[in-house]
Amino acid sequence: MAEIIPNEDKEYSVLLDKIGQRIDQGKQEVARALIKSMLGTYWDMGQYIVEYEQDGKPHAIYGQQLFKRLSKDLTLRYGKGYSVPNLYNMRQFYQVYKDGYEELLSLTWSHVCILMRIENPVEREFYQRQCIDEKWDVTSLNRQKKSALFLRLAANKDKNEIIKLAREGIVIEKPEDVVKDVYTLDFMNLPSNIVIDETELEARLMKQLGFFFLELGKGFTFVGEQYPMRINNKTFKCDLVFYHRILKCFFLVDLKIDEVEHKDIGQMNMYMGYFAEEVNEPDDKPPVGLILAREKDELMVKYATYGMDTNLFVSKYELYLPDENELRKLVEKALNDDTEIEN
Repeated sequence: MAEIIPNEDKEYSVLLDKIGQRIDQGKQEVARALIKSMLGTYWDMGQYIVEYEQDGKPHAIYGQQLFKRLSKDLTLRYGKGYSVPNLYNMRQFYQVYKDGYEELLSLTWSHVCILMRIENPVEREFYQRQCIDEKWDVTSLNRQKKSALFLRLAANKDKNEIIKLAREGIVIEKPEDVVKDVYTLDFMNLPSNIVIDETELEARLMKQLGFFFLELGKGFTFVGEQYPMRINNKTFKCDLVFYHRILKCFFLVDLKIDEVEHKDIGQMNMYMGYFAEEVNEPDDKPPVGLILAREKDELMVKYATYGMDTNLFVSKYELYLPDENELRKLVEKALNDDTEIEN
């Protein structure tokens, strides 16, 4: 027999939940106010230091001694938080964000310290936009910056597209906005001399699923691995299945340890047909298929996908970080193009 909860207990539970929600809200408000106050204080301190340094030659003789002296005196007066490196950070904060820091108020000081060290303002704007929109923590920001996410996304774009990417971040409206040409799986930390098969590759990805989600991008939820599909008394299995919350569709991933072959493309097309007919709910969009391969013959893929579903993609993956210098050269060349930027 079900326990009957007295009405006053129900009312008390509602009261408790309401108070708890307000406490949580209050804590968030305090945290935001603290960050706002801290950033404002640090920005002002950076400004004072810069103005002091620029106030004629007599002050210039201090050099690094100024920061050592300031650190010592501020620490004696106010306690921790005023180390020499942090004072340098405050000065740089003001120098980089001289026009204002209001957009940064949802971020932490640790975020800001990473962002302001990105020299290219277009690249910095991209990571700043992503931190705000995607609510990246510091670990995520470090990971995406280390893997040269902006450079990888911008390498094949023209000047206008790069500027738009920096200003708006990653905008997801169609499958093409989600799929990358190359995925970096360096987080698996595979030795260069190791040889693994597709099963081992999948297992290692599953162990680092959080990092793989970060590489896939926004909107993915995990459905399952080795997802079974029964067709005419035969069972086929898709390596990894996700659902994309923004695109409202299943996202099928097949892993290939070597070069993708035409039969792999036909197989993925079959998987997509199965999901469209047997798994999709009425309000789901058509599924997206992605074959991730170590090597990719562009011409073969072009002919093998001729006339097929445009939601079928073939991308490469690399196990090590890309050559950042080469990517940067491509992006800087595009940014230095004299083509007029569209507003």
